Amino acid sequence: KMVDWAASTGQSILQLLPINDTTMLHTWEDSYPYNPNSTFALHPQFLHLPAVGVEEDEEYKALQAELNALDQIDYERVNNSKIELLRKAFAKTFKKLSATAAYKAFVEKNASWLLPYAAFCVLRDQNGTPDFSKWKGFAKYSKKKVAAFCVDNQADVDFWCFVQYHLDAQLSDVCKYAHSKGVVLKGDLPIGISRTSVDAWLY
Repeated sequence: KMVDWAASTGQSILQLLPINDTTMLHTWEDSYPYNPNSTFALHPQFLHLPAVGVEEDEEYKALQAELNALDQIDYERVNNSKIELLRKAFAKTFKKLSATAAYKAFVEKNASWLLPYAAFCVLRDQNGTPDFSKWKGFAKYSKKKVAAFCVDNQADVDFWCFVQYHLDAQLSDVCKYAHSKGVVLKGDLPIGISRTSVDAWLY
């Protein structure tokens, strides 16, 4: 809709705030767009859920109506509800998706950042903090240990890869649509990285 509006009013550039994943605590404090947990990963909040396989049943519609009727966005409920719904969609659709050439190509092409990011998300949630200095045996990043951790926590790691795959696909579709209308997206990025990011953990 924003692309259509820009095109119809003779504008050709849409500038976005950073759209990187900023999920640290699963609270409203994560809403600051300049404190991402990854320089590569996109924020799950931007996913269009039905396109990912979330069923638009009565429960979904009731939640959607309730959240949309609020005077202000309930950042925590929106994001936590989205993750909950995404986990259900993942359980139903991942087996089939993971066998596709497109999914395999995405994971292979982005493995250098995607797998550490997925492991970071799992460890963040298991430990209740993004502060990796408190992750006991994982406070210092080890490629070998993290690879073994990914095998031991395969389903949880796959979930975050699944989310990023769909984010990449949806943003790519938006970009193509924008270009077809003569509109380009101009991105914005944080100057530095967060102390509690996968990037700080790796490097």
